[in-house]
Amino acid sequence: MKVLFSTAFLLIASCLTFGQTSQGVDLKVNNVGWNSTYAAVLKQLGKPLKTKRTTMKAGNHCTGDAQTLLTLSYKGLEVSLIGDGRGRGMRVYELAVTDASWLASGVRVGTNIDGVKAEFGKPDFESKNGEETKFLYNSTEEYTEVTVEFLNGKVVRIFLSESIC
Repeated sequence: MKVLFSTAFLLIASCLTFGQTSQGVDLKVNNVGWNSTYAAVLKQLGKPLKTKRTTMKAGNHCTGDAQTLLTLSYKGLEVSLIGDGRGRGMRVYELAVTDASWLASGVRVGTNIDGVKAEFGKPDFESKNGEETKFLYNSTEEYTEVTVEFLNGKVVRIFLSESIC
């Protein structure tokens, strides 16, 4: 009976891990990544070219709490932060890289598909539509994912996002 149970456990465990591809991508740009503070972003990236601030009242969002969203725009990089309704506790919840001057955990715009796979591993999900390809990777953080978008086999956008709701 013990042998049967042990065999069944190993079979189930191997089935659960068989389809898994990446160990999760810890996406960072100049040491700024998911959950980095506003102060850390400014220290690592400097003053943004443009800043956009939006405040949402309590009850107007899926969490029900008042929230402040802040988007910092740099040439080829957008960093989005979220905090409470008064703008306190701001932390990164999205990163979007669209310029080759930014290195995102070893990958930059212009990197080919094989280069991305060498750095991040096999994607957890892949879609192709003509000359456009998207790789989706689980992040190392719960409720976050990394999307790498390609056009003609070259990276055009790298995106980290957190599901807030």
